[in-house]
Amino acid sequence: MQQSIEQLRDEFHAEMDAFIQRELARPNPPGSSGCSVHQPRHPDSSISDDDDDDDDADDDEDDCFA
Repeated sequence: MQQSIEQLRDEFHAEMDAFIQRELARPNPPGSSGCSVHQPRHPDSSISDDDDDDDDADDDEDDCFA
């Protein structure tokens, strides 16, 4: 039983390492910052954010945090 757990763990780590290497080698599409989670706000957006506390209004860099 212990050997099968260790084998599964080793296989999992090998698959994750291969996945990470594939993702790191994949080129980003043009105009992409590489971060798909955080989208910067556009000043001409039709969405009203009057109730927002504007704590990130002066944040110009894309730090991938929503």
